[in-house]
Amino acid sequence: MGRKVAATVFVEYKIPDNAILLSRDVTKGFEERIFTIAPGGEQI
Repeated sequence: MGRKVAATVFVEYKIPDNAILLSRDVTKGFEERIFTIAPGGEQI
């Protein structure tokens, strides 16, 4: 799917249903989070 850099405080990205996503801070420090998006659009 690729990589996308946020220009503001959020990123809009088209994803397939039931995708498992990884959010990673590559600028400084070390912060990662694995998540999915529920059918209503809620991050879980």
